[in-house]
Amino acid sequence: MVTHPLMRFCDGEYCDENMYTEMAKVAAVSCIHNCIQSACGGDEKTGKGCRFDFPTKNLNHTVPAVMQKMPLCETRVLLTYTCGRVPNLNSLILLYLRSNHDVNVLINEAHKMKYAMKYAAKSGRYNELMNETIEYFSQRSMDVIPTNMKHVLSQQWLAM
Repeated sequence: MVTHPLMRFCDGEYCDENMYTEMAKVAAVSCIHNCIQSACGGDEKTGKGCRFDFPTKNLNHTVPAVMQKMPLCETRVLLTYTCGRVPNLNSLILLYLRSNHDVNVLINEAHKMKYAMKYAAKSGRYNELMNETIEYFSQRSMDVIPTNMKHVLSQQWLAM
């Protein structure tokens, strides 16, 4: 019987001889992001509004870059993209773990904080923690922070 690509072990019997073809099969099953308005906020056809920034532009080579983020510059490593709906994949993780994953290059402390905040804001549970923190800071100040300002602060915190 033919098994699902995610359930196969690459022992040569069930997998494609070409490692890249096999990885493409696994990615096609587990790693392609389809925008759903209720899940990522993106339009199903265009991806506009997707919080994961899909679809991405294809990039044939990995490129170190310095990007202008007012008022500072940010160092980034733009990883190769050959499909606009597949996240940054690592060939070894894909081959042995055989699942969806995303690889990000963390260069300095700012990158670590931004990455952590991105995941802290993913679900309501973590969003509550962020709101509690903002509430704590607002209680320490003289004035009460309006609700719309809390939203602005949380967005600013994520942008740092």
